[in-house]
Amino acid sequence: GTICGMGPCERRAECVDGVESECVPGLPGVEVCNNIDDDCDGTTDEDAGVQCGAGACARRAACVDGVEAECVPGLPGVEVCNDVDDDCDGMTDEGLAGTTCGVGACLRHTECVGGVEVDCVPGLPGVEICNEADEDCDDLVDEDFLGEVVITAYSTLGTFVGGCNGSGAAAGQACRSAIKRFCDGRRCRHTGFGPVESAGDTAEVICLAGRVDEWVTWATLGAQNVACDGVGERDGPNCNAAIHRWCANRGLVSGFGPVEVGPGAGMFAVCVGPRAEVRGTTYAVLSAHNRFCDGNGQRIGLECNNAIHLWCRAQGFVSGFGPVESSGGDVAVTCVRD
Repeated sequence: GTICGMGPCERRAECVDGVESECVPGLPGVEVCNNIDDDCDGTTDEDAGVQCGAGACARRAACVDGVEAECVPGLPGVEVCNDVDDDCDGMTDEGLAGTTCGVGACLRHTECVGGVEVDCVPGLPGVEICNEADEDCDDLVDEDFLGEVVITAYSTLGTFVGGCNGSGAAAGQACRSAIKRFCDGRRCRHTGFGPVESAGDTAEVICLAGRVDEWVTWATLGAQNVACDGVGERDGPNCNAAIHRWCANRGLVSGFGPVEVGPGAGMFAVCVGPRAEVRGTTYAVLSAHNRFCDGNGQRIGLECNNAIHLWCRAQGFVSGFGPVESSGGDVAVTCVRD
């Protein structure tokens, strides 16, 4: 009779009373490593070995003459965007760093979809609110809440830096550091300057948001004003000018400091951004707000802090600091908005 099928499925049609019946092959089985064509496809022991590993590491044990060898998985690689499990952990294209775009709340990463990296598209800027985040995606935090007038006490400031006690050193380095640390604990504020008003134990200071103190070396400041070298002068009109120019050269509006002075070769200063404005005036004008800030008796210090504060307020700002530049009777001060 006719033969049909192959391997274990091979059958022969029967011949009964001179009539050949239909030839029906046997049913294929599952291929195993036994030197037999179990699935009846004409090939012996193909795909018969045990599988091991996952993804790109997947391997099948070799089957030679019906004997199965040990299965050894491949070595994991580095995951890339290609729709393959390169690191052999059972997941595809996971944990890819990709490229980033945007800042703040707009920060986004490229995505890998179907093995293809999709272009990075930054999020849309929102409205800045007071929450320690950069909603409007300009790389500044809470900058629309720049200046805040805060009335405190020297006895409170003295808990941050002991030398800030209001007796003779109200405008000195101890109080600058104390005000910075005091403001750093207030919501949406990170640093500050002042005092801009002072009476007895009461001190009025300005706390700022959007910027933090930054380390700058005396050598860098000395390049802006040679007199601000950390030796002859560590704070004063020349260092005011040096800090202001350093900040302006970095694309910001102005700056003040030192808010902290370490034992090393530099200081911490604060740069302010777009909600500040440098304005020109004179000591004659400032002395109308505080008669002691006349360019003769005082060119910089507590009385001039007060005069600049009051002058900036008269210009529609919340306060100001400086002088950031001075020549004779002419001065430039930096006013800040609320």
